[in-house]
Amino acid sequence: MLDAALGGYGAERQLKGFTRPIRRIAQDLRDQGLVPEEAIDVLETEYDQEKFGRASGFVLAEELVPLIDD
Repeated sequence: MLDAALGGYGAERQLKGFTRPIRRIAQDLRDQGLVPEEAIDVLETEYDQEKFGRASGFVLAEELVPLIDD
């Protein structure tokens, strides 16, 4: 499982609020006029369809991949 591979956490570990800081900072930048209101969200949560409400992963916006891809 990806959780264990990256962070050493078991499958029972929950990452509630993982995207909150990113969303808050993005909104702050929008409020300051530094980022347009229609700017894409940087990070999205994917949810497991079989386990209602449980995140199964996180996805970086495709448009941002070239910024970090070597």
